[in-house]
Amino acid sequence: MNTNSQSANITTTKKERIIAFDVLRFLAAYGVILYHAPGGNMWFEGFPLLGWNITCTYFSLVRWCVPTFVMISGALFLDINKQLSVKRLYSKNVVRIVYAYLFWSLVFVMITPELRTNIKDVIIGVFRGPLYLWFLKMLFGLYVIIPLLREIVRNKKVEEYFLLFTFVTVNVIPFCIEIIGRISGPVMELLVDSIRESNLDKVMGFSGYFVLGHYLHNRIFSDKQAHIIYLLAIIGFLCVVTGTYTYSHVINYPDNFILDMMTPFNVFETVAVFVFAKRHFIKYSPSVTRWILDLSACSFGIYLVHPIILGKLRPFFDFDPNSYWPLLGIPLLTLIVFIVAYAIIKVMKLIPILGKYVM
Repeated sequence: MNTNSQSANITTTKKERIIAFDVLRFLAAYGVILYHAPGGNMWFEGFPLLGWNITCTYFSLVRWCVPTFVMISGALFLDINKQLSVKRLYSKNVVRIVYAYLFWSLVFVMITPELRTNIKDVIIGVFRGPLYLWFLKMLFGLYVIIPLLREIVRNKKVEEYFLLFTFVTVNVIPFCIEIIGRISGPVMELLVDSIRESNLDKVMGFSGYFVLGHYLHNRIFSDKQAHIIYLLAIIGFLCVVTGTYTYSHVINYPDNFILDMMTPFNVFETVAVFVFAKRHFIKYSPSVTRWILDLSACSFGIYLVHPIILGKLRPFFDFDPNSYWPLLGIPLLTLIVFIVAYAIIKVMKLIPILGKYVM
């Protein structure tokens, strides 16, 4: 692998495929599985034991994964040098999200007995979907506003204003309000609650990450700038893990508000991962490239199927919060689930209609 940080452009394949994005896709899919691997029992019932501390550290390491998926999409969809009609956007991309949501919701309902007691429950379960499919709902929302976002990125000043606005309203203000609300008295709590109800963070949501992907992809960073970004990410990670650990012990309850993907600390982590990949995940041998492209092509499906596999395999690992076993067991379970999910998606892709529309 070439790690020449002076390279201003990302090396691509003959089809202009950006290898860095492919690497990020399967790494992000792996990270999402790692985040989900311990399960809610370890987080809530394991507190404040050793296993919970290990879980907290793993959680803090991979909060960049979902935002990175969004940033990759933003970098590709907001490329104004490529034509993208509204008709093509809806007929190829938006409809694929809808089909994937309905298919995987149906699969989840079918393997969950309490959700399929009658036809009415099945229909309701399919449309509500399992919690983890929130990602598809969010993508649907982003996809339908892509034409608007493409107009924003045509003007660099407008794009930078949009990024600053979203950082302040989505990442900074809600985080500060949350902190003030948790340490303030009753009078201040009323003010904080009224500000919370304005839903400032809902105005832009993940659209900030979407545009940020385009912005970072098209910007050249000097070594000094990159190193500053990496330093901010390290500081951000330390703030997340120590802040979560300390605050949870202060209130004697496992609180995860600092782990939220929208906190400034996790923005720093996500930006650093993206920039590092842009500068270092540049070129690989043909055989390694084939593996990367294959894993990347399966990453969306791996994300969609992994909770089902986790639900079946997690009971066999019996994470004891009083031991060091989670330190090894969590990444081991993650690896096994990733491999099984990859195998399932490879088989499903042999069915043309599934490979084209739902993964």
